[in-house]
Amino acid sequence: MQEEHYYPFGLNQVGDWYATTAPENKYQFNGKELNEEMGLNWTDYGARWYDATLGRWGQIDPAASEYSNLSPYNYVANNPILLVDPDGTRIDVSALLNNGNGGVNKDGIWLLANLIWELNAITGMQFRIENGNLVENKEIKARTEGTSKSARDYVRGVIGDDKVVNVKVGENESFAADGENVFLSTTQIEGQMNSLEEKGLNSLSYGYGMTFLHESLHTYAGAKQYGESELLHDPNPFGEGTSIAGPVEEKVNVFRQELRLPQRLQYSDFPRGLRGIGLEWQKPNGEKVVTLQTSREQYSRERQKWINFFKTNIAPTYKKMISK
Repeated sequence: MQEEHYYPFGLNQVGDWYATTAPENKYQFNGKELNEEMGLNWTDYGARWYDATLGRWGQIDPAASEYSNLSPYNYVANNPILLVDPDGTRIDVSALLNNGNGGVNKDGIWLLANLIWELNAITGMQFRIENGNLVENKEIKARTEGTSKSARDYVRGVIGDDKVVNVKVGENESFAADGENVFLSTTQIEGQMNSLEEKGLNSLSYGYGMTFLHESLHTYAGAKQYGESELLHDPNPFGEGTSIAGPVEEKVNVFRQELRLPQRLQYSDFPRGLRGIGLEWQKPNGEKVVTLQTSREQYSRERQKWINFFKTNIAPTYKKMISK
């Protein structure tokens, strides 16, 4: 049994209440590990070290440019009563939770719900939302069986990187911009999933999770996980992209391979001129299949009904549930 009391910025208070009958628990303020080596008494937040004595980080805030009125070493904008910093950095999904008027972003929450579910299926990790940021729920051990270790290592690397990744709603296309923004389009992703299912393939190969992983590889945080300082680019969609997957999809194909999912063999459509967009895939048994991308709304009215029902009736409750 161990009882702890803290000052607002996390410094331990000393009093008669302190007693323990078991080995001392080092996971204390905000559930982070206190490191007492060399008398530093710093707290390990994953991406940065925190000094509760000073109420300051030991390293510059990677998002310091967004808060020019604050010290780059500040902790939670100097407001530890209302705010927490889960690990010193973030994958910011706040734009998926709230619309421009501060209300519920129903389209964004649909994207977020599917993104969390599929990233769990791909990586085995558990996730939660803290202050609008997607973080790993380390209280629940990640599953390893039937998941992708490479994807798990990559996502953990992105979460712990010193570069921010902002996830937002895209209209008709998913893409990355400015090295830190990822836009996800329900219309495009649902079409991708439908095209796979029409051919009897697992839609996880090209769903919300894999699309996010692909687009995040176009950010600085994503590129850095592979030792690259420059942004990664896809091949020319009107040239070599019709015959090769490209450097980004090659990395995503490793995730698919570990999950025994079909591999994407090319970046852009093949053959041209047919309805929708055709992509060539290779099953784990070596068989090749061409999928024709179409709008899911055309082929699954029941699916569209469910999407509309979720946005109208479930989205507000889901937001409250995941944002605790």
